[in-house]
Amino acid sequence: MQMELIWGIVLSPNKDMLRVLYLAAQFLYIFQNVFLIFAAMVAAAIDLKTRTIPDKLNIFLAAVGLVFTGLSCVISYMAGAGITGVYDKALGVVAAGLPLYIAAFATNGGIGGGDIKFMAAAGLFLGWKKALAALFISFAGAAVVLVLLIAFKVWRKDTPVPLGPFFLIGILTSVLLL
Repeated sequence: MQMELIWGIVLSPNKDMLRVLYLAAQFLYIFQNVFLIFAAMVAAAIDLKTRTIPDKLNIFLAAVGLVFTGLSCVISYMAGAGITGVYDKALGVVAAGLPLYIAAFATNGGIGGGDIKFMAAAGLFLGWKKALAALFISFAGAAVVLVLLIAFKVWRKDTPVPLGPFFLIGILTSVLLL
């Protein structure tokens, strides 16, 4: 039986290697979720201040999401599971971005391009189920706040609503509870 030495630990080829790959996958999952939450916090703060989510942040988030997706595919392939998760992540981009794009078109630009690109990039991290959940939670939270602002006559129709903080709430909820 052939043994392999990794980090000074002798591993048998099957069981111990799978344990290492499982731990690597768990670390990657936790790290990518922490990164996504941090990026959502930055986007929320910028959106509150400027009413935009910058393209540089969205491009960086998408690039890091692609790297994490690639790493998770390599780990699952090494574990013998094939390249699982690629379709889930690709559908996450569509599930998060397409409804926002349709809403932006239906409202004549009521939702900005930065919002669409940010949630599409977040879909790379979340996958399609969590992306849809984050989107639903975000819009439900925004609707509740807008109803309250309208009821107390604080909000006017011509005032833009920053969606970044609501995306943060949706992403936090979907990552931590689903």
